[in-house]
Amino acid sequence: MLKEFIIINLFIILSILNLSISQNIITSWHYDKVQMYDLQKIGNILSSQIMEKVTSLPSFSEDSIQITNLKLIGVQHSLYDSYFNFKTGLLLFTPNKVTLSFNFTHTSQSGSGSASFDLKINILKMRLTNVKQDQTQKVEVSMFSKEEDYNVFEISDKALLARVRTVLYNGFESNHILKDISSKIDLITYYQDFYKDKKSLDFETSTFLDSKKISVNFNRFVGFCEDVTGKAESALCYYSGEVDGEEKTDKTSIPISNENFVNPQDTYNTFINIDLLNNIMNKLLKDGLSEKTFNKDSVVKTLSYDFTVGSLKKYLSGLDSYQDSQPFEAKVKINEFSTKKVKFTASFNLGDKTNVFSLDVELEIKLKVSLLRSVRLNACLESAKTTQINVKDGGVSITNESGLKSAIEEAFDYDNVPLCLSNKGVTLRDYYSIITKVYCQDEGIYIEGNQLYQ
Repeated sequence: MLKEFIIINLFIILSILNLSISQNIITSWHYDKVQMYDLQKIGNILSSQIMEKVTSLPSFSEDSIQITNLKLIGVQHSLYDSYFNFKTGLLLFTPNKVTLSFNFTHTSQSGSGSASFDLKINILKMRLTNVKQDQTQKVEVSMFSKEEDYNVFEISDKALLARVRTVLYNGFESNHILKDISSKIDLITYYQDFYKDKKSLDFETSTFLDSKKISVNFNRFVGFCEDVTGKAESALCYYSGEVDGEEKTDKTSIPISNENFVNPQDTYNTFINIDLLNNIMNKLLKDGLSEKTFNKDSVVKTLSYDFTVGSLKKYLSGLDSYQDSQPFEAKVKINEFSTKKVKFTASFNLGDKTNVFSLDVELEIKLKVSLLRSVRLNACLESAKTTQINVKDGGVSITNESGLKSAIEEAFDYDNVPLCLSNKGVTLRDYYSIITKVYCQDEGIYIEGNQLYQ
């Protein structure tokens, strides 16, 4: 019976780590490195979306010059040394970080001809906002250029060239062409598609948890990276980390009080929210877990009692009809989970009789997260305390509650039979090249180390 309780605890522990790897994951990293990755994304957005979406441009005329067959033929950018403010969500690409190239036909009194021009975008401005209440985002994009940013080629007559440049500038302004091009830049859709392709974290639970396959999904865009300190030293980025459906509760502020996490120095830090334990456990229970049976064969270490009815009589009355030498075993069903305690029902078989009586038990637990090898983690039970025991059914009464609680706690064998999340731990090799530190607090699990590609 005692052993059953220990395993239950194990179960809860395991769940916790399961959960941890499964939801609302936040990373904290050096500001410039986060900026570098966002610059790569925005560069891809500018190169792909503008060329794909700007397919029809208007014709216009002025000063007896008509501009027709206007066509975008190229997008060039060099975004480095731009202004990123992850605190306010303001991104400024200036001066002339983006160049748009066009072909066009010009017609005037002197005839017609084909030419091209490069339009340097003097200011490209983006304002990013996370709407955390429902994990949606808002983006505003604008472009600004001056007349001298229009560099016209292939017109040898300097006077005509100057007139054409003016017509191009005024035509772009009056037709709001830069505004239209800006509207084609869709960061949200790009980020959503980018996250859709993110690989899930897959692992197998321990044998005790029926070796179930768990997939932690990162394929939903939660929000843009942010600088919560405003010091431009570090930035936090958000990942869904979902196991069974979408979780849209805003939990982004939870690790902010941890100075070591928010200010990562040279490490890549990850926070795994622990409050998803119930979701993970509910999934495991919903998918079905086998009932656990515990008896004398479940114990490795020597105990101060044995698995006989005589041992039970030290703590319970109502067993006089059973001989002291008769063996007992218990079957355990887990009913409820939380991050710090577990409730389960233990049904006892005495001798050849089944379900003679059952107890409802509640345990408070403490878990320890450990680093295995360079990038592998595991969570194991560190301590357990029996807080409540009640007779659910059967003709027994508890006569020595403190002794029964102690007997349950004695059954835990942390050294010889560690109760852990999985048999081999969970690998984070797709995210870290090496993990240097891992620790657990009430709010979740913190990981420090080197990012895989840094």
